[in-house]
Amino acid sequence: METPGGQFNDLQYRLARRILDDARWRELAPGARLAEQQLAALCRVSRSPVRSALRLLAAHGFVEQQPNRGFFLKHGGWTLDPGDLAILMSDGEALYRRILSDRFAGVLPDTLTTSDLQRRYATSRASIARVMSYMRAEGLIEPREGHGWQFRPALTSRESYDASYRFRLLIEPAAFHEPAFAPDMTVLGRLMRAHRYLLEGRIATASYTLLYDVDAVFHESIAAWSGNIFLQRSVREQNRVRRLTEYEFYADRARMRESTWEHLAILEAVAHADHARASDLMSRHIAASWGLSPAFPDAGD
Repeated sequence: METPGGQFNDLQYRLARRILDDARWRELAPGARLAEQQLAALCRVSRSPVRSALRLLAAHGFVEQQPNRGFFLKHGGWTLDPGDLAILMSDGEALYRRILSDRFAGVLPDTLTTSDLQRRYATSRASIARVMSYMRAEGLIEPREGHGWQFRPALTSRESYDASYRFRLLIEPAAFHEPAFAPDMTVLGRLMRAHRYLLEGRIATASYTLLYDVDAVFHESIAAWSGNIFLQRSVREQNRVRRLTEYEFYADRARMRESTWEHLAILEAVAHADHARASDLMSRHIAASWGLSPAFPDAGD
């Protein structure tokens, strides 16, 4: 059930993200019915929290609730930008960006409480709670045992950042040379359409969340196609720890456009079964991103 004041809790935000991601990646059309029982099975929860998550999506304009009929998508496919959930009313998005920026700059410690954040940002407890719920849904923080929050591991130093990119250069281009490499053609088609959608003028307005989601699924899908479970797990972990750092890049939409073109070229090479070219393009792509690293707070003057 919703919390007092019409707010939603972190479970409902996580379920809303899961429902939205599923609808987007399956490219559901506007007007598609979202069946509570099917979504409950997908999310492995009961129908009650799913219903609350659908109401959250209705409050944000993603779905429409029709009396005695259920919930239906108002928009479909790649127009479903999960970043719209980050607005969170009033000053929610600005607060969210400030917290991420301060964490990257080393201003915020590994652990903190809602009261700490409330004092630092001079805002209401309700505003902090909304943003913390959203950040947990994105996998950036997790609740501490007892009370408070803990940031999940991230690349917040030059040393960890460089080590991450050296590791990625070792494993990601190698995925295409694995003996069992075989793309899922359905996923490949969806990824190509997602990248073309962004390149059709949407990069300038797409949220950080949507850009990250497309990027993460691109890299994790290629790792999955390798057929090597260890490579797949490694890429998934790299995506998780680099999320905070990647957000530092997303204000540079010119680079985002270049990166999206690089992804699409790799996908087209895979579609033509040119795995050697795909591997080479992946090496160049990772090296280009590495070369545009942000200024870390421990780097000195």
